[in-house]
Amino acid sequence: MLDEQRINDQTRDLLATLHITLDRAPKFRGWTVAMQQMIEIAKAISFQSEVLIMDEPTAALTQAEIDDLFAIINQLRANGVGIVYISHRLRTHANF
Repeated sequence: MLDEQRINDQTRDLLATLHITLDRAPKFRGWTVAMQQMIEIAKAISFQSEVLIMDEPTAALTQAEIDDLFAIINQLRANGVGIVYISHRLRTHANF
């Protein structure tokens, strides 16, 4: 049996640590590319991944979304998660 309340609580706590806010209705098709990427990061963290590989994660993001992504990357690094970041625009993202 699944404990839906526990799963929902754990998911809400994980998303809160990444500063991700979702409404209760599942609307995957309506999510932005940035939101989909953040959810994938959260999913990787839920599996207690020690290394996260990102291939061109900023390609379809706005500058505000890029800033949010790098805040999360910095938080993950501070928590000991290894980040492999692949990008042809690394120079513009050297702030992490």
